[in-house]
Amino acid sequence: MATAQEEMGGVVAPDEGAAVATGEVSPLVKELSEKVAKAFLGNKWQGKMNFTMTDEMGGDTNLKVAAKFQDMSHFAFDITMMMEDPFEGEVEQTFNLMSDGEWLYLNSPDIAQLSGGMANGPIKVNIKLVMQMMGAESEGMPSSEELVPMLSAVMSEMLGAAEAEGMSLAEKDSTEELRRYEASMEAGGEKASMVACFCSKSFMPMSIEMTQGDGESSAFKMETTEMKMVEEFSADTFVFTVPEGVVVTDLTPMLQMSMQGAMAPAEEDLEF
Repeated sequence: MATAQEEMGGVVAPDEGAAVATGEVSPLVKELSEKVAKAFLGNKWQGKMNFTMTDEMGGDTNLKVAAKFQDMSHFAFDITMMMEDPFEGEVEQTFNLMSDGEWLYLNSPDIAQLSGGMANGPIKVNIKLVMQMMGAESEGMPSSEELVPMLSAVMSEMLGAAEAEGMSLAEKDSTEELRRYEASMEAGGEKASMVACFCSKSFMPMSIEMTQGDGESSAFKMETTEMKMVEEFSADTFVFTVPEGVVVTDLTPMLQMSMQGAMAPAEEDLEF
């Protein structure tokens, strides 16, 4: 009788040490990396994500994100962050991040603090410069066909390295609606485990939880709601509207100068 993993087309990672012996990632890591990368960067989608991170002292940082994604130059993220400050108690910050295909905009009531006093209103940066700062080799915007394998390779390398260090990864209790994965690892006398669930059809994440010790202490948790693929966004979805009387500060020239300075050879390296 076929197992749930076999029925869903899943595979179980090889025994501990297999990744080290072969020098390659397991089929499960390869499948997971490829499908997650394609889900996020190879599709148009929107949804809400809730992240909770717990520090060693038991303090929580909560991040709520309402996201719309068309491609790497057209997206919008409305972010609310709640954290525990030892002096001020619970602190809330909100951010609006949007790219209209040419400019990446950031707006927040705390923009003056975030920009180090350089701006009192929204700031913008040329999106192509942002991609160059992130390591893009071409001057134009990379396509989904280029980005998906890049992200897949990064994820595969990270998970493969964890496997080589002893992480066990298996697909368990998957159903027709979701693909469920369990991972566990022990290093330096400390245990860590993770359970990740993805939509079977789209492979968008449904929930991810990481725990420490015997599973009683949660270190990271993510849950998503209203996640769906979008055929086409309306024309005004990624249009940043500047309120009347508000000045948008362009940080592109300053960042260009910083990049040029970083690329310039040091004086002692110059040859005459």
